[in-house]
Amino acid sequence: MAYNATVYHYRDGEHYSTFVAEVDGQGVMLASNAVQCTGLEGSPAYDAYVRSAAFADGELRVVADGTEGYRKVLRGLALPPAYVPV
Repeated sequence: MAYNATVYHYRDGEHYSTFVAEVDGQGVMLASNAVQCTGLEGSPAYDAYVRSAAFADGELRVVADGTEGYRKVLRGLALPPAYVPV
């Protein structure tokens, strides 16, 4: 899978977490680094599963940005050198 989007997870209107996903041309998630090994990867059913089961406690905002948003969030964290994104 080739991640090409940043996904922002909001709870109660507040940013809660960020992860990367592979999305199709319509912005439907086909895979992500947040929910793996479901057997649904590569199909629109994966998006439905992630939204309804894994992240039903909030709202997901998918941005097809080549994962730039995810890397920006990581650059803002105090991470050890081995985990600093390029």
